Amino acid sequence: MISKASPSIDPIREKVEAGERLTTAEAESLWDEAIDLHELGELANLVRERKNGNAGYYNINTHLNPTNVCVYRCTFCAFRADLREERGYWMTDEQILERGREAVAAGSTEMHIVGGLHHQKNYDWYLNIIRILHEAYPTLHLKAWTPVEINWFCHLTKRS
Repeated sequence: MISKASPSIDPIREKVEAGERLTTAEAESLWDEAIDLHELGELANLVRERKNGNAGYYNINTHLNPTNVCVYRCTFCAFRADLREERGYWMTDEQILERGREAVAAGSTEMHIVGGLHHQKNYDWYLNIIRILHEAYPTLHLKAWTPVEINWFCHLTKRS
C-alpha cells in the first residue's frame, strides 16, 4: 500500500492500485503543482513494476548534426554559425555515412538528427540524409528533425 500524503489524488491512487486506466481529465489533473511529486513517483513506479518487473529498458543513442549553418539567430543557441564563419560546416554524404558506421559499431540503436537551417541546402539535401542512412544502416532507428526544422522544410517546399 502506498502512503497517503496527498489526499487530492486519493481517487487516482485507488484506480492505479486497482490496475484501472486513468481518464484524460484524471491524468491532466496530475499537472497540479500542489500534487506531492514523491507520491506521484510512487504511483508511477507501481505501474512500471507491474508492467516490467524490475527490468529497465534503454536505447543507445547518438546524435548527428549535419550542419551548424543556420538562418536563425536564436539568442540561446551557441551551436549555429554563419556560412562564412570558419566554424560553419555541413557534412558530405561520406561524412554522414561514416557517422552512421561509427554509431552502429558503437552499438547505437538510434540516431537523432538535428542541425541548422542551411539557406543554401534544399529540401532534397535533408531528405537524402535520411535515405542514405536508412539504406546503409536499416537497423538504426532514425529520429530526425525538430519542429523548427519541420517548419523550415515547409518554407523550402512551400507546403504546410
